[in-house]
Amino acid sequence: METIAIVLATLSTLITASFAFWSAANVERLKSQSAKEIHDLTSSFRTNLEKIKLEMDRARKAYETHVYREYDLYESVYPRLVDAYYSIIAFRALDSDPFIESILSEDEIKQRRSENLDRSDKLLEFISDVERKQAFIPPDVYSEIEKFWRMGVNTSMVRRFPSLFRPPFEQDLREASSEELLTQLKLIAMQIRRSLSIANS
Repeated sequence: METIAIVLATLSTLITASFAFWSAANVERLKSQSAKEIHDLTSSFRTNLEKIKLEMDRARKAYETHVYREYDLYESVYPRLVDAYYSIIAFRALDSDPFIESILSEDEIKQRRSENLDRSDKLLEFISDVERKQAFIPPDVYSEIEKFWRMGVNTSMVRRFPSLFRPPFEQDLREASSEELLTQLKLIAMQIRRSLSIANS
């Protein structure tokens, strides 16, 4: 009986020792595996973080380039809109100022009117620059600039060919008044300021 008890105790001790050894080895293996997984996750996280930073940097540079190009466009185009406005209202002044009529002959007035119309048409060519760079202009600003251009073109057409825009012809074109043109110009300026303030916020 005692021999059996000794054998059982010895077996129990061996099993316990084996289990303890196995547990310690398993813990070390798990620790090693966990350390590798943590290292891999950290490495993957850092790599992804660098990618995100790079993408954000590219996006920021692209955005800044967009804003600068938009600003450059406004800086070059807006003065031309103002010049076009003054040119458009100049040929109207020739028809409504009695002082001009008293110092210029009818032929001279016609000549001046024609010159002003030519200058106005030339100034309205700013739209080609705007169209080429439309991708850099917010749609609301672009539509207001285009509307001003259309008002100027229509006014010039009606002035240049008045007989075509009177009955019996049915035409939708009409002259824009100085007040309407000025209101549109102010609206464009307001939209540009709004666009640039949003871009810089």
